[in-house]
Amino acid sequence: MAVRRDFQQELRKPERMPIYVLTSPDSFLLSEAVEKLRALSLTAAPDFNRNDFRVGECKPNEVITAASSMPMMAPLRWVHLSDIHKLKAKDHPLFLEYLNNPSPTTVLCLSGEKLDLRTKLGKALSKAGYVFQFALLQQAEVGRWLSGRAREHGYQIDHDATELIANFIGTELGILDNALHQLATYVGPDATITSEDVETCLISTRVHIVWDLTDAIGDRNLSYASTLIRNLIDGGEDGLQILGAMAYRLRLLFKIRELLERGASVRDIKQSVPKLGRNPERLIEGAKRYTVAELSHALHCAAQADIRLKSTQLSQGVILDRLLVDIHNQGIAQV
Repeated sequence: MAVRRDFQQELRKPERMPIYVLTSPDSFLLSEAVEKLRALSLTAAPDFNRNDFRVGECKPNEVITAASSMPMMAPLRWVHLSDIHKLKAKDHPLFLEYLNNPSPTTVLCLSGEKLDLRTKLGKALSKAGYVFQFALLQQAEVGRWLSGRAREHGYQIDHDATELIANFIGTELGILDNALHQLATYVGPDATITSEDVETCLISTRVHIVWDLTDAIGDRNLSYASTLIRNLIDGGEDGLQILGAMAYRLRLLFKIRELLERGASVRDIKQSVPKLGRNPERLIEGAKRYTVAELSHALHCAAQADIRLKSTQLSQGVILDRLLVDIHNQGIAQV
């Protein structure tokens, strides 16, 4: 059997397998998966039936001894070994031996960033159907993840709010989850989280600076725009988050400009693009300074900057400065 991705379906089964291997480069995803499995496995007398180990901080035989022990006053014992990507090859035979005859009254969870499926141990665990892999969340999936996470905790959040959060924070799930809890506390029970709440609660100051950036680009004031970016980065802001907020506003401008090209009125635009913030007139006036082609090019430049931020060793300030130059050189601003 190949690596599995049906972990949620597996958890819904009434019986637990004797071994689970959970792997992901995302520590938040991995921690969540481990905790869900532990909660379903360790149902009684946790003080007597829980053992947590970490590779490098224990002897492998200690893990096997714990896994081979009978549970006390409970149906199952929980044994967890983390950082299995650091497990040395010389220790594999011990786990292979246990794999051949695992204890039916123990859930042995092995977790880590990855498992080398080319090794004898990796192949055996995968063939037995014990290996689950959790892929990194892609940018396009963040909004859906936020909506699902909000439902899971009883929160309500609208689409525009998830889009703004996704663009500003990116794919770091731990930060996204903290932001969601912060917003839920801010709006209170039974209220729906909106993009205005996101701006006010999470990123109000930074969003206004990004708006200043966009205005500076429109005025061809590259020097001022570059200064604003440098101030944000020097203040500890991440380049991807700065870029995400800029791209979010550029997309709004693009939507508005397309409507203007079709002859839409201000009222029509407000109805078609309802989440324009507290000053929609300012945003609509800004869109009038651009053409559809210029905004399309600006978004293309932003996408290229996103790739550079994620794949090169250049400083974030240099990459964002280059973005400003690329946009300016194409004449995005109409003077």
